[in-house]
Amino acid sequence: MAIVTPRPIPKTFELPNRLFTLHSRENNIFTLGLGSRPSVVGFRTLANAYFVAEKLELNYKQNNEWLEMGAPLYLPAFTPEAYELSMIDVKEWELEDLKYMCTSNILDLISVEQIKTDDDTCLLYGNMYNFTASVEFYQSRFNQILSLEQ
Repeated sequence: MAIVTPRPIPKTFELPNRLFTLHSRENNIFTLGLGSRPSVVGFRTLANAYFVAEKLELNYKQNNEWLEMGAPLYLPAFTPEAYELSMIDVKEWELEDLKYMCTSNILDLISVEQIKTDDDTCLLYGNMYNFTASVEFYQSRFNQILSLEQ
C-alpha cells in the first residue's frame, strides 16, 4: 500500500474584503488612467491610503494644482510627520459595493497592495481588474442616470 501525500491547492489571488479609496468631494473618487478607461484606486490598507492622500493634498497646497493622474505617478517625497488631511477623505468600501460602483460607472479597479519609497520616489504595486456587465445592465444604468437629470 502506497501512502500519497496530497498536494496543496494552489492559491489564486483574491481581492481583500475591503478597500479604501480617496475622495476630494463626496462624488469625486481618485482614479488613474492606465488602461482604456479610468481606474478607481483602492488601497488594501488604511495606512497606504492615508500615505498617498497626504502626498496628494500637500502637493495641491504647495502648487495649487492636483498632480497629473497617469503613469508614472510622481508623489512628493517629503511629508511632515504630523499632518492632518483637510481636503481629501478616505472611504472604506466592502469589496462587493466597490465592484458594483465600478461596474455601474464603467470604471476599472486598481488594488494597491504595497508602496515602496526611497528618497525621492514612491512606487505603487498592485493589481488591475476590469469589470463588465450585460448590455441590458448598462441600458438600465444609463436610463437611471438620465432620469436623475430631469
